Amino acid sequence: MENLSLCFFLLLALPNAARVCIFYVSENVCKLCDCVSDGMTVSVNCENRRLMNVPGIIHSNATSLDLRTNCIRKLQNNSFTGLHHLKKLDLSNNKIDLIEIGTFWPLTALEELRLKKTNLGLLQRALRPGIFRGLTNLKTLNLQNNVQQSIANASRLPDKTFSDLDGLENLQIDGVYTYRFGPGFENLTNFKTLVMSGWDGYCEMVRLESQVFMNVSYLQNLNIINCELNYIDPDAFRPLKNLQTLNLSDNSALGFQNFGRLLGGLNDSSARILNVTSIVSPYGDGSRLSLNHVQQLNMTRLEELYMDKNAIEVIDYGVLSQFPPTLRKLHLRQNRLVFTLFMYEIFNLGNLNVFDAGNQQPSKNDDDRWGRKRRSVEIRRKSFPTFRNRDSLNMMFMETINEGKYTSYKTTEYYKTNKSIFKTESIWKDIKQRRFQRDSVEETRHLETLSYTDLLQKYMPSEEHKSHKEGQDLHNLIHIRKETLKDNSNLFILRRKRSVIIPIANKYTVTPNVQMTTSESLVTMKALPKTVSMTPEVQMTTESSVPVIAVSETALVIPEVQMTTKESEITRIALTTFICSGSMSNFVLLDFNGVENNITYMDISGNQIPKLNNSSFTGLSRLVFLNLSSNQIASVDCETFAPLQSLIYLDLSNNQLQNSVNKTITANWFETLFNLQVLNISKNSITYLPPTIFQTLHHVKVLDLSMNDLNDFNLNLVNLTELQILDLSGNHLSCLEVHIMNHMDNVANNHIISLDLSGNKLFCTCKTLPFLHWIKETKVNLINKDQYYCSLDNGIVHHLNQTEFLRQLEESCKSYVMVYISTAIAVTFILASISFFLIYKYRWKLRYLYHMAKLKLPTKPINNAVDAFIYDGFICYAEDDVLFVKNCIIPELEVNRGQKLLVNDRDILPGEVLTTAILKAIRESRKTVLLISRASLKNKWWIFEMHMAQMESIHTKRDVLIAALLENIPSKDLPLDVLSVLQSCPFIEYPNDNHAQTAFWIKLHGYLNER
Repeated sequence: MENLSLCFFLLLALPNAARVCIFYVSENVCKLCDCVSDGMTVSVNCENRRLMNVPGIIHSNATSLDLRTNCIRKLQNNSFTGLHHLKKLDLSNNKIDLIEIGTFWPLTALEELRLKKTNLGLLQRALRPGIFRGLTNLKTLNLQNNVQQSIANASRLPDKTFSDLDGLENLQIDGVYTYRFGPGFENLTNFKTLVMSGWDGYCEMVRLESQVFMNVSYLQNLNIINCELNYIDPDAFRPLKNLQTLNLSDNSALGFQNFGRLLGGLNDSSARILNVTSIVSPYGDGSRLSLNHVQQLNMTRLEELYMDKNAIEVIDYGVLSQFPPTLRKLHLRQNRLVFTLFMYEIFNLGNLNVFDAGNQQPSKNDDDRWGRKRRSVEIRRKSFPTFRNRDSLNMMFMETINEGKYTSYKTTEYYKTNKSIFKTESIWKDIKQRRFQRDSVEETRHLETLSYTDLLQKYMPSEEHKSHKEGQDLHNLIHIRKETLKDNSNLFILRRKRSVIIPIANKYTVTPNVQMTTSESLVTMKALPKTVSMTPEVQMTTESSVPVIAVSETALVIPEVQMTTKESEITRIALTTFICSGSMSNFVLLDFNGVENNITYMDISGNQIPKLNNSSFTGLSRLVFLNLSSNQIASVDCETFAPLQSLIYLDLSNNQLQNSVNKTITANWFETLFNLQVLNISKNSITYLPPTIFQTLHHVKVLDLSMNDLNDFNLNLVNLTELQILDLSGNHLSCLEVHIMNHMDNVANNHIISLDLSGNKLFCTCKTLPFLHWIKETKVNLINKDQYYCSLDNGIVHHLNQTEFLRQLEESCKSYVMVYISTAIAVTFILASISFFLIYKYRWKLRYLYHMAKLKLPTKPINNAVDAFIYDGFICYAEDDVLFVKNCIIPELEVNRGQKLLVNDRDILPGEVLTTAILKAIRESRKTVLLISRASLKNKWWIFEMHMAQMESIHTKRDVLIAALLENIPSKDLPLDVLSVLQSCPFIEYPNDNHAQTAFWIKLHGYLNER
């Protein structure tokens, strides 16, 4: 038997050998397969071992058996004898012709059975009644990819066979339009999930009739994906009273007509999630979502609605108002939307948390051979909401075409939790290099999403692809820019590049309670020059501000307009995520002023926003993530970001900020962004940055200035102590300033910091030699260091890794260095001498003034009233005299004579700055008592206290000092400054005689009480 096993493995080792199937019987299956045990259970993996039968001897404690991709053609009723603990069995990708009755009877603990792509063909014939008998604990059954197109018409669903699976929860099968879920499913009360997918198997349902799901009323999750549906009976889903999730995605022939038809069947269900992604072909003509498509939507209880990739170009006004009030998440990704009047209806959905209309894409049919994208928006006549007691106001929109080169860009996504950003060099390089990728399945260009929620997890492909597939990730979002409005007699004019409806209002609900009078039944569009004057002659009354609409390049003339507005209640919305990106159109930012909201995530990238003003983000005080990349922003007002004090991530990359930054030399855009951690202003052609522009960003961790035109980088980065990534790649820097290098080294001592200087025109000269040495020796992590080159004065380029070249440069610079050094030393010595003399002469005065300024205390004379001081005396002593203070001064002056003293070791709290505490103590005490001993003359803090008290006496013009000599010290041993103090203040000597000591305390008490 061992020889047989050896021959088997030799066959496996042949690189080009034909597939050989082996009939194998072994005493120990683990000699052939991979077995993994944790001591209690065993997992057996026999995948792709060319087996013709189930191995004979399998450990009785096996809980998982993988027999995928073998040659098994028959399952006999003794194939799994003894496997009473088996929970997972995978027989996918075999050629099973026959399954005998009783095959699965021993598998009483089996929970998951996979028979995917097993050549079962006609399920009615292959899955005979009784095959699944005994599988009482089976929860998941996968039968996908068994039905072939040639036999699809003859396939029936053997419901009697499935009736034995009492515990079945999840069923994955192929889809055929002849399927009916018969009475055999009626008693499967645990049956919750049904998946029929053309991506994972065969699915060609075509039509869903009313009787299909009559016997599966317990079903909660229904997925009919890519099944070529083109008709759904209005009552098809009515029996599914417990339905929670319905996924009809990738049925491109279904259309919005069927979408509107199926909604009636969901009215009585408890459906919470509806996915109708790609029910209209994303490659064909643009589609329009109108009111008749969603008439019954507001009667449902949906919480999540996914309408991605439906080529939607127009959403009629009033459509979003028909969405159910329970809706929390709305996805309109990868359509062809131009954000028009319907956007304001978002504010009617008070419970909506996530609005994701990101990555709007041009029509594939409009792409020309050069990759340019053409988008044509044609809106003919459209009815404005009917106003009370008046005729409808109709508007005509002229067709416009916006043509421009479609520039690929990247967007990133921030964590909503306030986690610190953990980065590595590879992660940041990955962020920079990701661009548009082509989806291998759908063959559409999509914008890959990068997230800052957790940089260590977000770049794991499995998680990223999973989030993209489920539609749960937050993608690049769209930006709606607020345009400058011109108010001319209560009439608003808005000029834009694209002809679309633009509402301008303080509130976002247009009520029908409006009165209008007009001299014309229709308001027509007239081609006017860019400067248009309008005469208001129309009267309007409304309970909330009503949008007045105009279009670009043409002007809407509304004659005789007069409007009065009543104050309405503050609008409250639950929106937290707002995504509107990739439309490549110029549109107006929604006005959140006066709207109570919880928006923390906003991505309005990939549009054509020319300007940001001071009111662009008013009302967004809770915003954490803001992506403005890949717009055409050329102007930013100074206080644009002032309301965004909670902002953590800000992306301004790929805009046109070069002129705006140059003009904002003294202004600081980011001065209120105290919590900002990620700032990206790359690809803006910036040539200059004000030195103080980043000085308030104390918590910034990632600063991306790459792909600009910076010639020097002389910024104040001292406050950026948490910086982890500084990207200066793709600029025109010749070197870094010394203070920048020093700051980077200081930060590198505390944590890892990465710097990218690749793609710069570094210089190799004597002047930049310190920078070249720094590149070689620094602890800073230099990203792409192998791409650092520098050029000599003669234009010759060298790689910075060439140590011989650097050695030669050092030798040539030595002569110049000596001259520079000697001159610098001489100048420095002269300046240092003068400075030292002045500082030394006025050292105590300077220190006094410094600490007084720090305490913000005046230096003017102080009134010697009793209530002007907290303490009678501040005791100034050395550490060696602490026992004298404790045993003599405190009992005699405080206990016996009632004096209130300030004692350093007792009254100054730990943690206070000692210099500040000393000066404060002198200021709060009427007198300062100097206890002079030999120890105090050597104590630096005693000397400091003496000089501060002396300065206090000079500047406040009051007698502060009292000297008490504790030891008999000759005058010659006293320092000059101490002698000077003794000559200017009263002093007494402490005697050794007990009777004389009484006189000492009386005299000291009297000095302390002097005013």
